[in-house]
Amino acid sequence: TKEIFDDPKHPYTQGLLATALALEEKSGERLQEIPGELPHPGNLPPGCVFAPRCPHVFKRCEAERPPLFHLPGREVRCLLYEDDDVAGR
Repeated sequence: TKEIFDDPKHPYTQGLLATALALEEKSGERLQEIPGELPHPGNLPPGCVFAPRCPHVFKRCEAERPPLFHLPGREVRCLLYEDDDVAGR
């Protein structure tokens, strides 16, 4: 849990934590938003389900559902970490 909060890997986790951290500050500023709409569970996009809302999206994300990548001490489903996978894909 500490690693997720200290160094979130997936862009959606990063966005959620950025919003949650803003709540703790109670600065009166508008919370950071994750752009776009959540996909309907019965009509998911063909690639990564977060691709329509991701600030790091690239063409493969829109067409290919990411596999689970194994990083030291954690796992992530995001093509950004393909080259970091310790399983040697």
